[in-house]
Amino acid sequence: MLFVLCAVWPAVARAQSDVIDWIQQQSGPGPYDNSWLKLGAFNARLWCWAKDGVAPEPSVLRELRRCWIDNPNEIQWVLSFGGEFAHNYKDQLFLDDPTDRREISEWRFTTAVLYHANSVFDIGGTVDAVRFSSSQGNAFSFWRLGVGPRLMFTPCFRCKVPKEWGAVKRIVLLQLDSTFFPQGFKASDYGNTVSKFDSGPEFQARASVVLDGGALVQKLWP
Repeated sequence: MLFVLCAVWPAVARAQSDVIDWIQQQSGPGPYDNSWLKLGAFNARLWCWAKDGVAPEPSVLRELRRCWIDNPNEIQWVLSFGGEFAHNYKDQLFLDDPTDRREISEWRFTTAVLYHANSVFDIGGTVDAVRFSSSQGNAFSFWRLGVGPRLMFTPCFRCKVPKEWGAVKRIVLLQLDSTFFPQGFKASDYGNTVSKFDSGPEFQARASVVLDGGALVQKLWP
């Protein structure tokens, strides 16, 4: 619980001499929602490391198959790559400039390493390369690099399945991420010369429902 609270805790605003300046730093562009009917994301396991005592597969292809299945009874560590595509629905971007309403796109590309603590919980870290852009009004495009923790768990922790079909109970996963951007964000990054918005170093927290096709791979590729 402490890990989760730290992951989603908002960034603390820096002290300001003007109360209005302090308030406006609490608002920036967002929140962002996934595009494509909430399915604007993908994640692919690139490589996995088996638990001690698990026999190695006879070929690289079979090792990849075991990785894609991701049975937590066999796999200990996972390296993955994914992407998310979201936008902000033309909300007001900054509190001190009510005229600035533009749709902003967020493209996030994530490299993650996860440790299977057990069949229910995964914990690890991510490196995120994020592109923010808009073609409306004062068009802009910029990238930010961030790092942060990731926690995943399955609500199916009481499901009873055979050990060799351990991936079945992980078809639905809940995922919590928090990305720390040490460079932060300024209104000028978004092409706005009126607002005084300056977040300073900032966290961005996200929650997702993940559908994992690992069990399907096991069924289609015995």
